[in-house]
Amino acid sequence: MSATLLLEHAANANALPIQLRLLRFAQTLDVPIAPTLYIPPELLFETFVVQTNIAALLRERTTCASDPATVSLVEAKVLQLFKQEQLAASLARTITATYHQTLLASFVRLFSTKPIRDKLAQPYENISGDNNLLESVQLVANELLEQALIASRKTNTLVLAAASGICVQTQLQAHNSGTICSKHPVSPEKNVLTICAQLGVRSDRVSPTSYDWYKVHQSTLQEIAAQIGKKETYYKRATDCVVKTAVAVTQQHQRILNREQTTHLARLLQKISQTTFLSLVIEWEQDKEVLLITQINEQDMSQTSNNHISELEAQRWNALP
Repeated sequence: MSATLLLEHAANANALPIQLRLLRFAQTLDVPIAPTLYIPPELLFETFVVQTNIAALLRERTTCASDPATVSLVEAKVLQLFKQEQLAASLARTITATYHQTLLASFVRLFSTKPIRDKLAQPYENISGDNNLLESVQLVANELLEQALIASRKTNTLVLAAASGICVQTQLQAHNSGTICSKHPVSPEKNVLTICAQLGVRSDRVSPTSYDWYKVHQSTLQEIAAQIGKKETYYKRATDCVVKTAVAVTQQHQRILNREQTTHLARLLQKISQTTFLSLVIEWEQDKEVLLITQINEQDMSQTSNNHISELEAQRWNALP
């Protein structure tokens, strides 16, 4: 794949990196997926690594593999030279055109197509504006090349084969956001889907006591229990950051989602999981009537961080009837 690709234009989901396949598959089921642009590693790195001086440096790295100091110097030189490069003009035009035409010309986030355990060192979110977006793509590319150099050295593969692509995904100025899971986060044998919701955009800065938790029956898709958190603050998007905002006292104990909304989320989850035969964790955000799914991953019950469940949250969940 040698061109940028909107998920909705991917004819074959298997041709996509694994992290994007479930999103694309869900899109074929008419699930509302956040507009996402995929930039493959070939577009980011191919013309760079085939340059004569870069190819020579990479050969030197191979011949000096038994000398860690020399290898480190060579890789540092490669990274330094890449940071002096600019995005190809045609790629920059494609990114900015897609940003305005398809990605809503508002906030976007950047993420790599590596597995979830290999996340970028820092989040690239709440990005807005052409220049900010292009600069952020370049910063992410720098980080991904560094990761690719390490991975290719460890696995004895070509740098390009070890490199990750970049995804640019629309972010809403969300009124609420959260996750829905196929299995009960504490007692997976129970016949319930679980929803965790928070006001505003998703943020780890929000106290877990402010989350709403909803139980939805797997068969009827009807809500059967709820634990409503106390919401004193939430976060709104601003360029390159989120802004803490106070919740009015009269609204601090109100539900985030109504029963119709919890059932709708449950239907979307079931539509995907019953077709893929997988237990899933789906991340979503909603601005007024616009609901977008941003991530879909297979649920790993052995990793509580992937299930978004802390000890305090588990205690609150177990308190549900």
